[in-house]
Amino acid sequence: MMGKWADYCITKVQYNTARTHIVKVFVYEDKGDTLGTGEELTRAKVVSSIENRKTFVTIFKNTEGKWTRGANVCPIVVKGTTYIRTDQDSTEADNLGKLPEF
Repeated sequence: MMGKWADYCITKVQYNTARTHIVKVFVYEDKGDTLGTGEELTRAKVVSSIENRKTFVTIFKNTEGKWTRGANVCPIVVKGTTYIRTDQDSTEADNLGKLPEF
């Protein structure tokens, strides 16, 4: 890692059976040059954390096994429901890219 990317880095997701909503994500606290202890957060907790000015990015392991920064995670409100997405699309679904599932 090179410097701080965000408050939290998302590495894995868990979807509902319809695959429209993320149930949980696995995050690490971004400590600058290292990652803190990993933990599971509910989708609602991610949304409320973003609303309280915490920042989230997705991260991936590259071919050398090192973490690589993905995209910023933003809340998008569609028809009164808040989704977490890495794009600004107004689709009624969560979307954090191609993160592995757990």
